[in-house]
Amino acid sequence: MVFHSFRLTDDTMAPVWAYVVLAIGIATMSSGGVWFALLVETPPLMQACWRLTLTAVLQTFGVLYELRTDPTIMGVAFQLRFIKAIPLVMTIGTALAGYFGSWGWSVAHTSLVYSLLLVCTTPLILVAVMSLCWLYRQTCRHEDHERVPLFTKQNSLPSLFEIVVCPKDAKLPTLMEAIGAVVGCLGVVALLATSNQDNSQHATLAGNVAALCGALVLVIYIEGSATCRSWMPLFVYSLAVTASAALELGVVWLLLEPSTTVWGVGPTALFGFVGDLNRFGLVFGAAFIAGFFGHACDNVAVVHVRPLVISVAVLWEPLIGGVVGVQVHLTLWSSLPLSFS
Repeated sequence: MVFHSFRLTDDTMAPVWAYVVLAIGIATMSSGGVWFALLVETPPLMQACWRLTLTAVLQTFGVLYELRTDPTIMGVAFQLRFIKAIPLVMTIGTALAGYFGSWGWSVAHTSLVYSLLLVCTTPLILVAVMSLCWLYRQTCRHEDHERVPLFTKQNSLPSLFEIVVCPKDAKLPTLMEAIGAVVGCLGVVALLATSNQDNSQHATLAGNVAALCGALVLVIYIEGSATCRSWMPLFVYSLAVTASAALELGVVWLLLEPSTTVWGVGPTALFGFVGDLNRFGLVFGAAFIAGFFGHACDNVAVVHVRPLVISVAVLWEPLIGGVVGVQVHLTLWSSLPLSFS
């Protein structure tokens, strides 16, 4: 039964332009870490909070444009559906904040090689999750056929569990997708193995677990984005998720890092990116190119491209980020952390 259902390729191919948009999005998002490699006075997670905050400000203009051009957004039907989707949007925002937080923490508490290797296991995790969900749904259907229904069930909205974790129409990954996930992860292993990075930081269990958590929450982010973007306008969705992630990341970092403050415009303040022209320029570059533009491309592509393909495409970020870093005279590894948004 399993082998009979395992497909070589997907029957419904995404349009070519969607892959082009995805490639542009991955390329621009890969530059995110390069901008912040020059902000040596600011903690990594505060950098991420700055970037998400300024990205949300830029996305506000996109929302204003959509409000003027799409009258359905102000309709009662859309607003009721959006209100019902708030728990999902908050979950996706938490996943995005968790990705930044867990990876940034792991980089400081374990070997960078281990951190990058584990955080790039998202495709393998997604293959495993898709396979387990398919097996679970097959078992549920088999049990439902054996039961005698007492009444006819009415169509209901999918639960948060069904949207993010296990959809009712769960499908097995295709053979080519599974192979692509394995090959992509092996490429990351080869990139790390051939690097000349000095691994002075010792690997720790806590740091490795944090990196693995980053890979796990990225699955939630990608899957949730695919669901929401199937009916939400681009910037309405992007602003809701980005603002949620920025708020959560800022609150957590203020609680965990004593050096950060709410007031002031210094390099460790919550709004410190407005206190210096050079600092603002770097944060604006990261927010506009990697955040606003790259995030928009990714959220356009996710409507047409399967989440597993997107997770494999993200594996290009270490290589592209390294090339960009070399072009601006940075080391390969200083440009890698916190590149995805």
